[in-house]
Amino acid sequence: MLIIGFVIDMFVYAFSFLTLTPVLECAKVDGDGNTTWEICSRDMACASKNYRIDQDAADTISNFVTEIEPSMICDDNFSFKSSMFGTTMMFSFLLGSVFITPLGDVYGRKKMNFAVTVMQTIGLNGITLCLAVDGWANYYVLLALIFLTGLGTATHYNICMIYAAEFTTQKYVKLYTSIGLFFSNSMMVVLGIYFYFVKSILPGMYFLCAIHLYGLLLCLYLPESPYFAYATGQMEVFKHSMLKIARFNGAKLDVDSLMRDYSDEKKEGGYKEQSKTYGEHDVSRSSDLLLPKDESRIRDSAMASGISAKSIKASQIEARE
Repeated sequence: MLIIGFVIDMFVYAFSFLTLTPVLECAKVDGDGNTTWEICSRDMACASKNYRIDQDAADTISNFVTEIEPSMICDDNFSFKSSMFGTTMMFSFLLGSVFITPLGDVYGRKKMNFAVTVMQTIGLNGITLCLAVDGWANYYVLLALIFLTGLGTATHYNICMIYAAEFTTQKYVKLYTSIGLFFSNSMMVVLGIYFYFVKSILPGMYFLCAIHLYGLLLCLYLPESPYFAYATGQMEVFKHSMLKIARFNGAKLDVDSLMRDYSDEKKEGGYKEQSKTYGEHDVSRSSDLLLPKDESRIRDSAMASGISAKSIKASQIEARE
């Protein structure tokens, strides 16, 4: 799921290619009436109205500009309109980061991860249809779909990182999150190689659509983050998540032993006050994670589900300090 969250960066980084102006050729007629084609500027091509796209040129890519052609290339506001694709993506990315990502602390990692994956799937599939079906490419429809995709992208990026970290033992959390960041930061290199050989955005869009459809199915299977469930007092959800993790790892788990201090802490009133203050990035280190004080039972039960007793104990100590 973490990798799926970061692979969407392929689409974000691709905007420098998606708005690239193709190489144009203008028709030149000699005295004998023979027509030859010579590379010309966009202004010359639009003035002559007798031009074509050089499909064999190294800098020509099937993208937003070519699919909305000819109204896009010869539009008087071409520079502004082409820049609006990237601007819309980044603006929606900003809005998603500020207003949607925090909802992961309210409604849970699983629900919000599923919601933003739906948003991205609708946006990416819509963009792919616009590019793949002749006559469907419309400038304003593409902007709307890009906006929807951007809203989900920022949230997916952030929540997937947290979601994965909360499923991971303290020993491997840096490794797994680094894998996601590796995929994210390598996308620009991958795109350069991809466009060198493929020269069209469509195969890449098909891949993104497929991996997001797979992500939707994965969202239905994955349990809620046990850290989040425990920190917010959703004990039945916590038990379900822990048992599902244990089954996946082929281990047995006495989940009730992990919760035996919960009821006493709740009666004292400390849990409710603390549970309101945990932060999105601090759940795994929060003092809300009031797990059993018996270290041997923590080790036996927590490790069976794939959650390190050492990381839980360390989280409690760090939170108190």
